Amino acid sequence: MYCTKCGKEIPDVEGALYCPQCGIAQMTGGGSLGTPAKKTSIGVILVIVLVIGSIPVIGILAAIAIPQYHAYQVKGSNSIAASDIRNAKINCESYFASNQFYPDNLEQAGFKAAQDVAITYECGAGRKSYLIVSQHKKGDRVFAANSEKAEVFFRLKSETDDAYRPL
Repeated sequence: MYCTKCGKEIPDVEGALYCPQCGIAQMTGGGSLGTPAKKTSIGVILVIVLVIGSIPVIGILAAIAIPQYHAYQVKGSNSIAASDIRNAKINCESYFASNQFYPDNLEQAGFKAAQDVAITYECGAGRKSYLIVSQHKKGDRVFAANSEKAEVFFRLKSETDDAYRPL
């Protein structure tokens, strides 16, 4: 074994705690003949194990969370479009109650669509009926309402126009 300070060889005597040349206390155990003993910090090992061990956990959580986030975002967008079509229908019916005919457009009824919602309005002959279609650009549904029925209908964007069903 060698001295950790001066590097001189220390005779291999059981229990040699001090260097006979410089008198500095030596670490014992863990070293091999010819190399000074080294002390490894348990804190460093613990940090390494925690960092390496947490990477798969973070990956698994991301694999679960990212698709769920997208699904919630689509659901929220659909809710905005459905709410807008209900509000447009209420404004049209209120306009009809006051004037005995439907408005030429939704602005005339006092309705303004939410951001990212595309809404179309068609007024029927004699302004006695209407059709409203609404969809959010991030949603996956198209909503429709008319003056004939009180309920709102929907279909998936990928479906045909005849696939509407009650909301």
